[in-house]
Amino acid sequence: MTDRKPRKRARRGERRELIIEGAQKIFSEQGFSASTRDIAASLGVTQALLYKYFPSKEALIQAVFENRYAHGRFMPDPEILADTSRPLVERVTAFYGALFDFLRDGSLRLFIRAALDGYAAHDIYANELVRGSILPLVEAMRAELSLPPTSERAMSNAEYEIAMAEHGGTVFIAIRNLVYERGPHIEVKDAIAQHVRIWLPGALAEMKRIHADWSEQKPVSEALLQAPGLESVQRER
Repeated sequence: MTDRKPRKRARRGERRELIIEGAQKIFSEQGFSASTRDIAASLGVTQALLYKYFPSKEALIQAVFENRYAHGRFMPDPEILADTSRPLVERVTAFYGALFDFLRDGSLRLFIRAALDGYAAHDIYANELVRGSILPLVEAMRAELSLPPTSERAMSNAEYEIAMAEHGGTVFIAIRNLVYERGPHIEVKDAIAQHVRIWLPGALAEMKRIHADWSEQKPVSEALLQAPGLESVQRER
């Protein structure tokens, strides 16, 4: 006789989600060369059971990408940037502080692994990045300067690069902390706030200069503003 209780069996939908979450962790740590046999063993299931839910390794990889990067799941609420009851510097700091929290779940490591292993995860990421982060940030900055919204004057390539400078700064802080595991010498959220304070005055001045000579500007590609394609994330090489 033992006091051990029988392990509760996961329902079909739950088991599929557990496999996806487990595979994400393995891919982010070991890379996409990890075999389905290794994945099944790490998850404590048989390879046959894994194939019951995913007919191929590529199907599993596709499910992992969709789970992590689809439909703004890794982007904070853009309303944070639109809330004019707070100073712009506070809104940008809060938004990118929230983005850092989103990246803690392994999404950042997974994305970097995908790029290194030749999977076009950026096909999903790029659209969500523009619509969920870059465009709302440009809108907030334009409003701060009393400039026309993007519905009247399309976002330019130069504005995209301005916003990417802030986004990239936060992502690199995350890389230092979550990938290199050698974080900044101050608290992460303080480092993000410091970066925003340094970046924002120059970014606003540059945006003002851009709009003063708008005839020289080119709009961003319409493809960047479209909904992301999730039909297939193919390996590029």
